[in-house]
Amino acid sequence: MKLLLPIFISLVSINALAQEGGTDIVIGKSHVIHSKILNEKRHYAVYLPDGYSNKSSHPKSYPVMYVLDGESHFHSVSGIVDARSPFYLPQMIVVAIGNTDRWRDLTPTSNDSLLEKPNSRANTTGGGEEFLDFIEKELIPHIDKTYLTAPFRLFVGHSLGGLLALYSACSRPGLFNAFIAIDPTVGWDDNMVIKKFEEEAMQAKLANKSFFLGLSNRNNGNSSKRLTTDRAVDRIVTTLQTSGASGFRFNYEKYETETHGSVPLFAELDGLHFIFEKYRINIESDSPDAAKLKTHFERFSEDVHFSFPPPEVVVNVVAYNFMVRKEYDKALECYLLNIENYPKSSSAYLTVGDIYRDKKGDRKKALEYYERYLKINPGATMVKNRIRSLDQQ
Repeated sequence: MKLLLPIFISLVSINALAQEGGTDIVIGKSHVIHSKILNEKRHYAVYLPDGYSNKSSHPKSYPVMYVLDGESHFHSVSGIVDARSPFYLPQMIVVAIGNTDRWRDLTPTSNDSLLEKPNSRANTTGGGEEFLDFIEKELIPHIDKTYLTAPFRLFVGHSLGGLLALYSACSRPGLFNAFIAIDPTVGWDDNMVIKKFEEEAMQAKLANKSFFLGLSNRNNGNSSKRLTTDRAVDRIVTTLQTSGASGFRFNYEKYETETHGSVPLFAELDGLHFIFEKYRINIESDSPDAAKLKTHFERFSEDVHFSFPPPEVVVNVVAYNFMVRKEYDKALECYLLNIENYPKSSSAYLTVGDIYRDKKGDRKKALEYYERYLKINPGATMVKNRIRSLDQQ
């Protein structure tokens, strides 16, 4: 699981072409933060969504996904977000936290039972609270200060990382809004995290949270250990399924053909789709117009408790489909919706001007939107020619 630090750093940039003169495809950047709490330097990688630097057309803020075992999962998680957004998932920022001593950082308590085993790491276990202190008091404030972050955070962990993700919901209920725990080590320290979830006080802590549990096929290895693990997993599933917490959402998936090592990719994808279930709108079958798009994303905004307007590119595709079908009034409403949400993005002004000029014969309105386009792009010769042509009519 643990990889050498240079490998982690190299993950954030891959060479697109082998020959000299090729162009790098950059999927993220590696950073270092000095932690006073942990008294060490910590490496993390950041993925920013496509168009992040274009402040005229992106949302005002983005959800942030914090991923443990960053050297193992940065590529897969950022790849899923990049491939599935903005049509199936919202665009978001990914922060992948690299390891130094994962047995120390990802275990909330010290497990003395490991002391009897050879090559045991029990002497360093139990640093989870201090590691969560680092995340809460140093890393998250730094990320919030540096990037356009929304008040919606996800926590993703695999194995011991899944254990810590679950534990964080118990110990710091206000820190994260959603959790993806993949094959979590729930039997750790005599099922301590399960016992915490079974406490009555957890009802309030789980309110308005979303949990996804991804489980592999564990029919390998020691049968006694497997039985104990299965019982622990069944117990946490039952506990979460029967939670009566207000607004709490839970789902889990057992991947019968996947092992502990192969399951993360599948669980990451399914977990994100579950957490953002209310985000997705099927523009083919639902045939949304501007009003439906606006209502859909208003409801999604209520669900995640921050304003998330319809993505400009999604609205553009819907508008284009209306243009192809010659439903120009509906297309116009979509482009006007983009102007409402992204007033500094110039493309919609040009298209609206063209619709008024070519499809509705409204010279005055066409000139209005061409002029508004020029305020953003004053050197646009093409639009100046359009205005000149209309003035001569």
